[in-house]
Amino acid sequence: MPRLFIAALIPKEIKEELLSKKLQKKFGENLRWTPPQNLHLTLAFLGWTEEKDLVKIKDILKETTNKNFSPFFLNLTKISLGPDPKKPRLVWAEGKVNNEFLNFVEKLKQELKSAGIFIDEKYSFLPHLTLARAKGKELSGKKTEEKIDLTFRVKEIALMESKLKREGAEYKILESAFLK
Repeated sequence: MPRLFIAALIPKEIKEELLSKKLQKKFGENLRWTPPQNLHLTLAFLGWTEEKDLVKIKDILKETTNKNFSPFFLNLTKISLGPDPKKPRLVWAEGKVNNEFLNFVEKLKQELKSAGIFIDEKYSFLPHLTLARAKGKELSGKKTEEKIDLTFRVKEIALMESKLKREGAEYKILESAFLK
């Protein structure tokens, strides 16, 4: 059974900016920084999914992406520590979403649920990109936050598989579709 999620893919130049050496020095070079090819914005986490549902999920991804929505913008406004500021274990870039973006995410989730696909919703949708993970308590006591202003157009949405490995997750795109 594959472990799946649906994500917005990030343009190369935005990845380079977010994973710059300058930021790594500021937040800690000894953190486990996300490889550029793994940087994405999770829209819906499906978790362990039956193989038989793959075709259905791919069809819903293409249908929702191609027919209902145009590309939309995401504005990343800060890099901060999370998810719990008192015991941070992640460095992430947070963003502001517009109504188009929220409508797309809701429509996608609605279509998946209607088709009987499980979506893990234990966390409310918070648009963020995980940039680094602490191996231990490297982020404890840090109050680091950096204001940024990076805006980019979200054009490509992908169904991705996550393979958990000792050295970190490895992601593979199973299907992608473009907003039109």
